[in-house]
Amino acid sequence: MKLRMKVLIILASMWALISCVTFFYSKHTLTKEYTKLEVKEVADDLVRTTRTLKSLFSSLKALNFDWSQWNDAYQFMVNKNQAFINSNLTYTTFVNSKFNLIMFFDTQGKLFYGLNYDLEANKFVPVPPSLLALLDQEKTFTKQRSVNSSKSGLLQWNNQYVVLSALPILNSEGKGNIRGTLVMGFFMNKEHLSQLSDIVKMQVHLDSLPIAKDNHQLLSVYDYLRTTNKDNYIKVIDDNHIIGYTFIRDVDNNPIGIISIAVPRPVYQEGISTIEKYLTIIIGLGIFFLVSIWYLLKVFVLDRMIDSSKQVVEITNNSSFDKRIEVSGNDELNAMIGAMNSLIEIIAITEEKLKKRISLRTEELERLSMLNKNLFAEMSNQKQIEVKLREGE
Repeated sequence: MKLRMKVLIILASMWALISCVTFFYSKHTLTKEYTKLEVKEVADDLVRTTRTLKSLFSSLKALNFDWSQWNDAYQFMVNKNQAFINSNLTYTTFVNSKFNLIMFFDTQGKLFYGLNYDLEANKFVPVPPSLLALLDQEKTFTKQRSVNSSKSGLLQWNNQYVVLSALPILNSEGKGNIRGTLVMGFFMNKEHLSQLSDIVKMQVHLDSLPIAKDNHQLLSVYDYLRTTNKDNYIKVIDDNHIIGYTFIRDVDNNPIGIISIAVPRPVYQEGISTIEKYLTIIIGLGIFFLVSIWYLLKVFVLDRMIDSSKQVVEITNNSSFDKRIEVSGNDELNAMIGAMNSLIEIIAITEEKLKKRISLRTEELERLSMLNKNLFAEMSNQKQIEVKLREGE
């Protein structure tokens, strides 16, 4: 493998490793922080939603306050006069104020007079006996013991919720003997949830207790909230939605339902977009630095090394030790080439000396060869003479 290719592979591998580590670390860390921020925001939204829901109770209590401290209502508890009913307890009162129930209880907690107006059907209907039985159990609703006592909140009744407010019936100055208790209320329906959703600017859903056995998601939420005593449970559904759950409680602070809000994830989406832009910049800069480093290494190091290597190979193959390696620059590579040129010069000198020694040795061998030839000829001649002498004898 060529040196250029090795360097390119090494640089590309380092860049890819750094980019991958940066990508996964940034995405994991930043998305985790964005999710934490969203969870905190959803927790705040749950608090805001429950407070908004309680504000509906406050508005009912304010309406009840105007009625309970009123001379006409105070006198009504004495004679139950029809004029009060005809002039004040008409359907327009219920429709304009958006409530269903108005119930007058005497000082013993017994129903003195009550009306129930169905806002959807636009007609009066009887006050449900089961609701009266529930209020009879909740004596704090039907019987007020002091002028400053009050009771307001949510009750679960027949798998639905009723918002009630109870105040003592006093004169217009807020004084006098208590002549009973005025209870006003409304049944929570989809319209109230829709109104709540519009106020908090998110989708609000309410599930009553007990949770259906086939609703495994809500059952797990209920178990979590009940066993951990946490204020909320927040679950990330996907990249676009996150849902928060919390208990809705009755007037005695007992959980009677689970309220949930579905919140979009603009922070997360913006975070992902920011991460992608950030990583695009990182990758772009990485490619730029990779190309720059590769080019600089090629021009100032690799090309010089490869050119020097070619010259060394050419000198070696052709045994041209009279030539020298040429290289530009004034750095460690130049010093190394200088040392190699010194070695080539030493090789050239050694080769010259060796050639001279070989030449001298060759001349000596040639002289010895001539002497050997002369000696061989002399010996041959001597043998011939000896043969002739023997023949003459």
